[in-house]
Amino acid sequence: MSNAVGTALPLALEPSAPNSVKVQALADIGSIREGVNEQLNGLVLIMALVLLVLAVLATAAVMASSVLTRRSEIGLRRAIGASRSNVASLFFLEGLTLGAAGGLAGAALGVLVALLACVAQGWSPSLSASASALGIIVGVLVGAVSTIAPAVQASRVQPALALRS
Repeated sequence: MSNAVGTALPLALEPSAPNSVKVQALADIGSIREGVNEQLNGLVLIMALVLLVLAVLATAAVMASSVLTRRSEIGLRRAIGASRSNVASLFFLEGLTLGAAGGLAGAALGVLVALLACVAQGWSPSLSASASALGIIVGVLVGAVSTIAPAVQASRVQPALALRS
């Protein structure tokens, strides 16, 4: 409602007591939609970051478990001449491979779900190749970050102690 209408309306409705009529403008639907979209985008971003942290923690737990279960293998590798950096590199590459596989599977699943949602709603699909590539890159980064500590742990295994147990 324009300001001119807001000032003239009380006088038109109640000429003897225009102050008894309160005029209030309705909110602009466009600004409400924009505000809701911003809040939903923020919520989705927070959820994505939480899930990313959980993915890092889960991958780190799997890799740490792998180090513990493969102590004798690590000890044997070290006993026959593998350096600490060789052992750390092996686990780091395993983590990168696991992250790349997870990123690839996640990107493929995301594309599939988006296509199914578009088909179900009768929409034309609009997919971004860069978003899929970003999913794979994030998967590789998750694998790399979550494998650092287990790779260092594996490189510190003492060959003699690992072979005894």
